[in-house]
Amino acid sequence: GRVRVEFSDPGASLGDPVSLAARPGRRFARADLLRDRREILRRLGDAGFLRAQAADSLHVDPSRGEVDVVFRVQTGRALVLDTLRLRVVREGDTTGLAGKTRPGRLLELFPLQAGDTLTLAALAGYERRLKSTRVFNFVRLRDSASADSGSAVLTLHAEERVPGEAEAAAYWETQYGFGIDLNLTQSNLGGGLHEARSGVTLAQRRQTLLAGYTAPLLLGTEIRFDNELVANWYQDNRLVRDTGWFDGDFDVSNQSKLSRQLAAWVRAVAGAELIGKSQRVDTADRLREFNLNFINSLYLQRLDSWVNPARGARLAVTYGNGGALDGPFALERERHNWLE
Repeated sequence: GRVRVEFSDPGASLGDPVSLAARPGRRFARADLLRDRREILRRLGDAGFLRAQAADSLHVDPSRGEVDVVFRVQTGRALVLDTLRLRVVREGDTTGLAGKTRPGRLLELFPLQAGDTLTLAALAGYERRLKSTRVFNFVRLRDSASADSGSAVLTLHAEERVPGEAEAAAYWETQYGFGIDLNLTQSNLGGGLHEARSGVTLAQRRQTLLAGYTAPLLLGTEIRFDNELVANWYQDNRLVRDTGWFDGDFDVSNQSKLSRQLAAWVRAVAGAELIGKSQRVDTADRLREFNLNFINSLYLQRLDSWVNPARGARLAVTYGNGGALDGPFALERERHNWLE
């Protein structure tokens, strides 16, 4: 049947035409009405009408065998930002100690200034950015505007996770013998939402040192930057079996990645890695080489939460190329890994 959207304010509209699921000629389904109300409120929220309300009414015409739908919308007043308040606490703290994150960092990431019209897209984007840092257990924005007021005092409610993690393990391998691993992670460095990682592996015939850094909001954007430097020493080759720790064959790699969540179901990753190797080939000579590789991936995923997933499925489409740095730079080979 017929579908109309009626506003309490005669001058109000949805702006650009909105495609409703409930439309003439389509089979009636109540689930479509719910989706349409959400779409109407989303469009109004992006225009600043965060307090808008929408209801639907139905008129069944048996003679036509159709259902007419009317969406009645109370827009209310558009809200402008007055103040942003911060209520950030620490996980497990019962003393009321303020969070570690610097207030200035949280305020500079907020996309609006005092006097700007609040939009649903801006507020949702701000929450999404903070969640993507993996520093917080939860992030919520709440407004305290009165019903007849056009200005809003927003409050950011957030709880920081315990920022430090330590992992230790002991193992035995036929190639490298007995060993121990120790890895440390410190998030929210200096209250700036950055992360640092370090690790060490000490085995009978292998030693590893690792240092990593992450900027989850590079230059204030939703692009994530990860860098990891790893150095390995090996004593499993018969030519270096009698050398001591941190001697023998050696390799070092530095891997940098830029990644961004494009949608809830897809993430893009672009990376570059520089690898250097030194391996003894006889008692007098070593083989030394450097390689530069570029790896690009598109992750198609269905996860319960793309910020901190606990379950789901992921398919990676990966393309890479690289080459040896032993003279004029050339990309000598290509690497394809379509399903990873």
